This record gives sequence, C-alpha cells and structure tokens, in this order.
Amino acid sequence: MVFPWGLRHILYTRDKLFRAKIIENDECQLCGVRQTLEHLFVECRHVHSFWNLFASWWNSCNLPKVALTNNAKIYAHHPEKRSFRAVNLCLIVARYYIYTAAKESESYSITAFKVLLKSKLSTESPSIRASVSF
Repeated sequence: MVFPWGLRHILYTRDKLFRAKIIENDECQLCGVRQTLEHLFVECRHVHSFWNLFASWWNSCNLPKVALTNNAKIYAHHPEKRSFRAVNLCLIVARYYIYTAAKESESYSITAFKVLLKSKLSTESPSIRASVSF
C-alpha cells in the first residue's frame, strides 16, 4: 500500500516532470491546467465525473457505503479499519487507472476501470474478491 507521506515522491505528475526539464510543459493533457497530484486526482474537471461514477457504482452494490472525500481520493478511506480493505484496494486501482490514463492522454472511463479492476482482483485473496461486486 502507498502511504500518504510517500505518494508525493512516488508519482511523477507533469509539474514534477516539467521542473526536471523532462517534458515541455506542466499542463494536464485533458484540460490544460497545471497538473499537480491534487489536480490529477481531485481538481481536474474530467476526474470529477469518474469519481462520481466510482462512488455511485461502489455504493450501489458494495459495502461499506462511502462518501469520497478528497483525502480518500488521494490516499485511502479509513485505512486503519479492516472493513474498508476492499474499497481501499479499489481506490488504489482507481488511482493507478487515472494516473496511467492521464499519462496516455486518454479520457477516464468507469468501464475501462472496471476491466482493470477485475484483472487486478484475480490475484487477490478470495475474501477481497468476494467483497467487490460489479
């Protein structure tokens, strides 16, 4: 699991790549605003609809019900509670999906995310797999 204190140093968003002179600009390729960690996972107008669809999907067929805060979108949702293991795994996969889609300049799709999630779940324990419904 990625811990909050390390996430900023692990993910190379466009603002970091630009500062390192690896890319020519720090703009989000979907909306043109400076891409920071917060922008990528919370502020980008394109990611808002993804998170709304994620929350709607999760809350319609999974437990526990969640209200996705900005912190939960970036880090985890009650990481200390065992009952949130499945949703936190799904959030990790969602962040991975968002990061890789943004890197490829692809729009966010809840359907593409679910395909990725099903693939990732196949390697998880039966108890986690049973905790996630589609």
